[in-house]
Amino acid sequence: MASLKDVSRLAGVSPSTASRVMTGNVRVDERTRSRVLAAVEQLRYKPNLLARGLRKQSGRLIGLMVPEILHETFAIFISLVEEACVERGFTMILGNTRDDLVVEERVLDNLIGLKVDGIIVSLVSDRSAVMSSLRKSDIAVVGIDRAVEDEHVDRVQIDNREAGRIAARYLHSMGHRRIACIAGPQSVALSRERSAGFQEYLIQRGIEPISIAGADFEFETGMTCLRALLERGEEFTAVWAQNDLLAIGAMRELDRLGIRVPEDVSIIGMDDIKTTRMVLPALTTVRQPFRAICQKAVELLLRRMENPGSPPRSTVLTPELVIRGSVRRQQDPPIAFPGRASGKRSPQSRRTT
Repeated sequence: MASLKDVSRLAGVSPSTASRVMTGNVRVDERTRSRVLAAVEQLRYKPNLLARGLRKQSGRLIGLMVPEILHETFAIFISLVEEACVERGFTMILGNTRDDLVVEERVLDNLIGLKVDGIIVSLVSDRSAVMSSLRKSDIAVVGIDRAVEDEHVDRVQIDNREAGRIAARYLHSMGHRRIACIAGPQSVALSRERSAGFQEYLIQRGIEPISIAGADFEFETGMTCLRALLERGEEFTAVWAQNDLLAIGAMRELDRLGIRVPEDVSIIGMDDIKTTRMVLPALTTVRQPFRAICQKAVELLLRRMENPGSPPRSTVLTPELVIRGSVRRQQDPPIAFPGRASGKRSPQSRRTT
């Protein structure tokens, strides 16, 4: 790629003069300006904005660290955080930590090396060690979603206990009394908080929830967990999965086994990603206010950058129920699972241990 020196050489001016033209300095005469701009066009020169920012000690760069860029939930965060950054004149640099603690530390080191002005981070797990590095670097930081469990750090997240209560309350109101939960990985605090709210609501009403935890929040894990519940002989009429991909995976496994949603089993998810409206039946879910989370995170980060010594703020937003077609009112007596072609007894014919 052409450099500023190449431009100045072709235009017959010094690099400093070429630089003044590029920055719009009015003290350059028009003939010189024309030569420089002609050289820029001929060489297809693009200014190195990052290098310019490093020289000024501020490139107006914000880093965003997420566990998985291909996961639809994080894709939403990426899009909305970038939108909020651009609106405020900042460029976002994305770091994909691949749900790996070692990669997470390397991504952080790269962002620090790029002299970002601040970092918004969704941690891989509670075992993440990146916060100690951030504190040493004095870089402004805000935690979102899998937020930093540190009272000294700005955070934006939803009320995950309330999310669990919302799901449990709705299924209970629809007459379900045998209710299963497909939880996310227990190394992530929000999974435990969602489970706690879900269990508390049901136990207070004399219902013992059935629970299973997945290794991650992926579609395939939803299939695996649903199959494991059936193989354990659990009896349930409804399932809450702690994100939409887990829920859709559970729906897919039920369909594979000839078990209908919602006629035989009701399903409710969490997040409200676009795919919830594409499956049949459309998925009832607990919605995260994604745009509000991202706007608030960028707002807090900019405030932290301007006032490094200000008290940390924790913003907790409330999720909401979105009713679609995957939950039906439970009949009395409950509908039994249909038999399976494999010849195994249906889950309803086996007692829960």
